[in-house]
Amino acid sequence: MSSTKKEASGEQSKSLHAALKSRLNEAMRIQSTETVMLHTVLAGRLGLNATDHKALDIVMRRGPLTAGQIADYTGLTTGAVTGVINRLEKVGMARRSADKKDRRRVVIEVAPEAFGKLEPLFLSLNQSMETLASQYSNSDLELICTFIERCTRIVEQENIYLRQE
Repeated sequence: MSSTKKEASGEQSKSLHAALKSRLNEAMRIQSTETVMLHTVLAGRLGLNATDHKALDIVMRRGPLTAGQIADYTGLTTGAVTGVINRLEKVGMARRSADKKDRRRVVIEVAPEAFGKLEPLFLSLNQSMETLASQYSNSDLELICTFIERCTRIVEQENIYLRQE
């Protein structure tokens, strides 16, 4: 292959890579917006707002947390977190309880009945995602998982950075 053909091939590859990165960025933006809208609808079905719903998700994933820990993780003020906790308790999704390690502290934990309320709301989505994932090989899924995990770390770091400004 002549050097002119190699240069043209290299430029085409760079152009395709740039186009794919742009497509990926746009797809991720759209997916992010659709996810926010989905969680807004789901939260509304529970009598909550999207912030309340995602705070609940944080408690579900990280275990019982104090209001201060929720505030630190979300960037909300402790006063705003108190409102979130009150709304979560009101609809039976979370409860306040004494910390098992230090009875003087209060932690927020997921109410046992929360799972029964959430499961039917996610049934269709979970089925669709299972169908989609089944179309990919194990190595494809490993690559997708790694990419999403790295994206998540970047977004987490950006949240920290923006809160410090």
